[in-house]
Amino acid sequence: MELPDYIPISMLNAFEYCPRRFWIEFVDAEMEINAHVLEGQIKHERTHTAGVQQEVDELTVRRLYVYSDQLRVTGFVDLVEIDAERGVIAPVEYKKGSMGKWLNDHIQLCAQAMCLEERLSDSQIIALSSSHPRSDDLTTRLQEG
Repeated sequence: MELPDYIPISMLNAFEYCPRRFWIEFVDAEMEINAHVLEGQIKHERTHTAGVQQEVDELTVRRLYVYSDQLRVTGFVDLVEIDAERGVIAPVEYKKGSMGKWLNDHIQLCAQAMCLEERLSDSQIIALSSSHPRSDDLTTRLQEG
C-alpha cells in the first residue's frame, strides 16, 4: 500500500477515537453507515455546500479547504468566521453533541486551526464548537501543547 502525501484531518479524529476504526476507514477504505453516521450526513448537508456570506463586520466561509505542508494534513473546515477588523479567524466544526472531554474532536479542530495559522500567521486563531461556543486562544495553547 502506498501512503498518501497528506492525511485527511478527519482521520486524525478517527484515529484518536478508535485506531481500529481509523484502519477500517483509511487503510481499508470502508465506512459503516449506521444511524449516527446517516444523521450526521443529513445535518451536515448544508455545511457541505461551499459558500461565502458577508455580514456588516464579519465574513463567513462554509466548507473551506485547508492544508498544512508542515503537518502533512488536509481537509475541510465546516465553517470559518472571519472578523477582519479584530484580526480574528474562528474555525467551527459541527458535531452531533458537545465536544466533551474526549480528545478526538479537539484534535480535529486544533489541526484545522493550525492549517489556518500556517497560512494566516498574522491573525489570532480562536476555536468554537457548534453546541457550546468557546473562545480559546488556540495560538498560545497549540504552541504550548
